[in-house]
Amino acid sequence: MRYPLFLIGVLMLVFPVSAVTIPDDVIIGLGNANLSVDNLTSDSFIVENDTFSFYISDNWHSLQLSDTESDSNVWFSISTWTSSQKVWTVSSDTQQIITHMIGGFPANRNIIVYRDGVKYDTIHSDSSGALTWVYDGGFSEHTFSMIVGSTDTNSFPIYHQLLGALVLGAMVIFVLAAAILIGILYHFKNGESFDPISLTLGSCLL
Repeated sequence: MRYPLFLIGVLMLVFPVSAVTIPDDVIIGLGNANLSVDNLTSDSFIVENDTFSFYISDNWHSLQLSDTESDSNVWFSISTWTSSQKVWTVSSDTQQIITHMIGGFPANRNIIVYRDGVKYDTIHSDSSGALTWVYDGGFSEHTFSMIVGSTDTNSFPIYHQLLGALVLGAMVIFVLAAAILIGILYHFKNGESFDPISLTLGSCLL
């Protein structure tokens, strides 16, 4: 038998002394939506209006179910929850938009989002390691993964461009120097004289 954990319009706070698990048969009322959380263990919970928040390892994850249809039903389950990877499953027959507000990532990093194992989006954590991601790609049942990328969003693009320019410039200089050296050796081998000041790449290769 399912029972409501939250009455619409009332704020509920749960701050246990130790971690608490929400049983599978609990329905959380959020505005027009009913959220069913599958066996979630958290340090604390907050339910207010259309947002359900839970606290794991010193970081919040909030689900905001806005613009819902009347009596929308959403099921939510966590598989993995670490600072480098977060995996969860959401299913619904009616819900269209879910806003995820997540903390606990490294700061200023690219976060790669996968939907059912396929790359779906790339977002960025802020200076505190938090991000907000709105999913509006439709439901039935999807498993989402957020994985920390290998780049720093503050420094990587500039660093990448500078490194590429330096490598390209070094290659061009090397090719020109090699061509000039070959031209000089060719002239010396054939006993020709030349004026170093007026030496050009074209005359070296003739």
